[in-house]
Amino acid sequence: MNDVGTKRGRAWARAVVAVAAVSLLTGCTGVSIGQAESGTPAAAQASPAPATPSGPTATVIAVTPAPGASPIPSKPSVPAGSALSMEEMDDARLAMDRFLATAWDTMEPKRLGDVSIADCLYFDKDYRTKTTALFTVDCATPHEGEVMAIYQHPGSEYHGQGDLDGIAGPVFSEAADVMRQAGQLPTDARRDLMPTEADWETGERTSIGLLLGNNSFELLERGYFDPGHAKVYDVPDYGPAGRQIPAGGA
Repeated sequence: MNDVGTKRGRAWARAVVAVAAVSLLTGCTGVSIGQAESGTPAAAQASPAPATPSGPTATVIAVTPAPGASPIPSKPSVPAGSALSMEEMDDARLAMDRFLATAWDTMEPKRLGDVSIADCLYFDKDYRTKTTALFTVDCATPHEGEVMAIYQHPGSEYHGQGDLDGIAGPVFSEAADVMRQAGQLPTDARRDLMPTEADWETGERTSIGLLLGNNSFELLERGYFDPGHAKVYDVPDYGPAGRQIPAGGA
C-alpha cells in the first residue's frame, strides 16, 4: 500500500490555458486547427494560416454539449466557488487519502488509456513504477475528477510532460470553452494528466483532461457529462518543437 498521505505531492491548481483559436468543436465537421472558415475573404485574415504539417495527426475525443440540456447554471460563465475553510479542506483531503489508501489494497489501478469520456475517478501515482494510477468510481459517489477530453499522441519519442501539455492542453481548453459557452460546465477548474516517462516506456500514448471541483481538495458530488455526447476528430500533432499557433491564435 502506498503512503498516500505523505507521498502524493501533486500540484492541485493549474491555470487554464487561454486559447483564442478557431473552435475545434464547432458543429460536427471535425474542423482542424488553422483551417480557414469557408467564404472568408483572404484580405480579412490577419496572416496566412500555417501549412498543414506533414507529420502524423492525433486523435481527440471530447465531450460535447447535450442538446436540450438545462444550463448549469443558466448562464455561460460559471464563477469560481467560495473558498473552503481550513477545516473543510482538511476533511476533503482526508477523504481522498482514505479512499486511495483503500483503493491500492482492493482495486486494480487503470492506465490513462483505459478511461473513457464521463468516467469519474481519483488519480494518483505508483511510486514504485512511477506510472500514473487511476481509480474509477460510480459518478453518484464523491470523486476527484471527471474525464471530459482524451488526446491520443501519435509520437514514439518522449520529450517530457511539459511538451505533451503544450500540445494537448490547448485542445483540452477549447473543449472546456465549448461546454462553458453552452452553460454545461459546472466549474472552472480543470486538471490535465500527461503520461510520465515511465508511462510512455510501457506504451502509454494518452493524455486526459479532467473536470475538477472549484476549490482545491473539493470533490465532485455527481457526474456532469453524457458519454453519448462526445466527438471524435483528428488534429495536427505539432510535436516537441512547440505548438504552432494558427492565425488569430494566442
